[in-house]
Amino acid sequence: MAACVEAAQEAGHPFTADFNGPEQDGVGYLHLTVPAEPRHRSGPWSGSPLSRRARAPGPS
Repeated sequence: MAACVEAAQEAGHPFTADFNGPEQDGVGYLHLTVPAEPRHRSGPWSGSPLSRRARAPGPS
């Protein structure tokens, strides 16, 4: 990840150490907390027969 930050700086983007500070534009490291739970499907309809139904033809 350090290579991405260095490449962005070489391209002219300023380094930002604190995205909550006065200057939020730039490139830097953002710390996130990601839960260890498995991801869910995109929606309850993603595998339903409605998503596989025939669609009406579009304009010609």
